[in-house]
Parts: sequence; C-alpha cells; structure tokens
Amino acid sequence: MGSYKLILSFLCLTVCFFISSVLAEAETENSIDALQENENGGHDWNELVFTQEWGHSACLQFKERTGGKEACRYEGKPSIWSIHGIWPTETGTSGPNFCSKVKFDESLLDPIMNELNEYWYEISAIKDPKDFWSHEWVKHGSCAKQAEEFSTELKYFQQGLILRNKYDMYTLFKDNSIIPQVTQGYPIQVISSAVTKALGGTPHIQCLHVKEDGKAKYYLLTVEVCLNKDLQVVNCSGHSRTYQQGSLDCPKDELIIYTDNFARKKTDEL
Repeated sequence: MGSYKLILSFLCLTVCFFISSVLAEAETENSIDALQENENGGHDWNELVFTQEWGHSACLQFKERTGGKEACRYEGKPSIWSIHGIWPTETGTSGPNFCSKVKFDESLLDPIMNELNEYWYEISAIKDPKDFWSHEWVKHGSCAKQAEEFSTELKYFQQGLILRNKYDMYTLFKDNSIIPQVTQGYPIQVISSAVTKALGGTPHIQCLHVKEDGKAKYYLLTVEVCLNKDLQVVNCSGHSRTYQQGSLDCPKDELIIYTDNFARKKTDEL
C-alpha cells in the first residue's frame, strides 16, 4: 500500500511538472512573438503630428528651465518657426514610441545638414545637435518608418524639412495679419482659425505660461499640424502634450503674446 501511494505521488509530480513546463514554454513563445512584433513596427498609428515651435518662446522656456545658465543657440537673432518633431500618433494618445530597433547615423544626414542646422536645431548653444536628432529618430522615426515616406533616417528628416516649407507658420500668420508684436497679443481663437482656414484642419496649439511682475503671461509656443497616413491635413485629436516646463494649452480668455527681439521687428518694418 505504501509503495502504491509513493508511485501515485511520483506520477502526480511528473504530470504537474510537465504541465508547468508546457505553460512556461507557451508564455515564452508569446513573449518572443510580442517582442518580434514590436521590433517589426507592430505599434499602430493613424496620424502624424508635425510640430513647430516659435524660437523666441522656446528660448524663454529653455532659459527658465536652465535657470539662465545656458544660452539659446540663436539667442538675440530673429526667430523662426523651427521643427520640433514628426510624431506618429494613435488618435487620442501620445504614442506609440520606440516601435523598432534603429540606430542613428549622423553621416546619413550630410546631404541636408545645413538645412537641419537652420530649421530643425538643438536649442542649447552648447549641446551637439546630433543628440536631439538621434532622440527624434529613435523615439519617433522608428514608428514613422512604417510609412514609405519616412522609411529611412534620411527620408524622415527630409520629409520634416518638406513639411516645414509647405506649412510655413510665419508666412501663414503674416498673411492673416498675425505678426510678432512687442505689446499686442492675439486671442487663441484668431490664431487657431488662421491655421484652420489656410490648411483645412484644426491645429493643436500650446503656450508658454510665465509670470512677469507677478502677472501671468502666455506666449505662443508650438503649433501642431496633424496629418493622416496619406500626409493630408486632418483635425488634430486634441490630446494634450507637454513641452517641458511651463507649456500648456493656450487659455481662451487671455491674449496670447506673439513676439520676438528687436531685430525681427525692424526687419518687418522695412
């Protein structure tokens, strides 16, 4: 009788071990499949968020973030609307990110290096711009590359330059009588409507919130233009992103400051 119980216990342990092994193997295979899907660009997205930022406001934000210890790359020069990024997005979210394993090779960008340094620049005067470009390619380009227009590192950054030229915010605003002013501000509804009228899609706009002389002020910081996979302008889904310290959706009941340094003001008056 004792031998029978011993044999039965042994059989039970063997069966349990076998079942556990099968389940563990299945779980491992599922994990591998998920990893392979991730590496092959398995993250879905249905719109691209093309983001530009106004140099003057971005510099204010940068100086606040660094406590004034670092200079902006183009400090004191006329501002431009520079490229912040091209971000594949699933409607209503702020991702996906890091969709596949890619490496950044600065030499691949040699054909467009001058344009990148001018229009897609690192805001810090002391940092190497390749760190910024590497971040954008690895985090966002690894997802955008699912589309043929962005399938290589060079294509991704080239397309950003093409989009900036196509959606030139400075000219768009100027054509709608929205120009940098020292004192005058604009209602956010006026700014947003100008973009919608010109491009046919509702943008997502963020402001820089600062306190000056104890009063809250809101500077125009970023404009997002949203595109579908055919690169046609669509209404932005409105998911709020944060562009570091002080950025937020622009208030509807405050005038939004769109300003620059003296050099740009004099240029516009000529």
